[in-house]
Amino acid sequence: MNYTKMMGAALPERQWVPSPTYILRRAAILDWLRREPPGRVIEFGCGPGALLHDLSKRGFHGLGVEQSPKSLALSREFLADSNNIKVADSPDGFSPGSADYLLSFEVLEHIEYDDLALREWLTFLKPGGTILLSVPAHSQRWNITDINAGHFRRYDRTDVIRLLESAGLKIERIGTYGWPVSRLIETLRERVTRSSLQARGESAAEIQKGDANRTMESGSDRSIETRLFRYYGNVLGQFGFLVAAQTQRLFYNTDLGISFIVRARKAGA
Repeated sequence: MNYTKMMGAALPERQWVPSPTYILRRAAILDWLRREPPGRVIEFGCGPGALLHDLSKRGFHGLGVEQSPKSLALSREFLADSNNIKVADSPDGFSPGSADYLLSFEVLEHIEYDDLALREWLTFLKPGGTILLSVPAHSQRWNITDINAGHFRRYDRTDVIRLLESAGLKIERIGTYGWPVSRLIETLRERVTRSSLQARGESAAEIQKGDANRTMESGSDRSIETRLFRYYGNVLGQFGFLVAAQTQRLFYNTDLGISFIVRARKAGA
């Protein structure tokens, strides 16, 4: 396993490396958690567990929940040396109301009934606990990459606020990450996805919204990124992402980025 401060953990030998969008999302998440003390955490849809690897190094403990067999296998490798964070395909055995932090990033858009999922997740968060999550922003920017990833929707700011407040959460901060670099990356991904589908003889019109198989692959398929990692994962690339991460901080409190990121608190003590 490789690890750098700017990009986090990578397993190029297993065809998983941090994508450019993940690198900026990771930077934003760590920024928004910077002043939070370590505690008991549960992350729903933890993917390969690269972020939990970071949190483990910071003293957090708890559980990552992931249903994709491929991602679950990768997460166990990323967290093999961690004694304080485990991964499983369900939260069974994790005590309700015991988590200080509930995390979920780019997951709710894959779930048809996102409001029910959120309410179920919140049963594991203690009163007064913190939830940090992110979802793709701007419904008008729905495109072929959303369809290919198995999304049901994108969110406008009003959608995010309504979803969290209806679940009884008090929003402390809401913004976006990724501006301006991720907007360019998103445009490039759209073109690559369209070309890839055409090469496989697939049509976006034939793909069912929220396709479960595509959801399972989302976040674990890094075949293209692995081939490019030698270019953007080198010292020069890391410097470029450092500049991009510092730049996006200036726009956290705007709606310019590609995904909303929200910190909220559960009612109670």
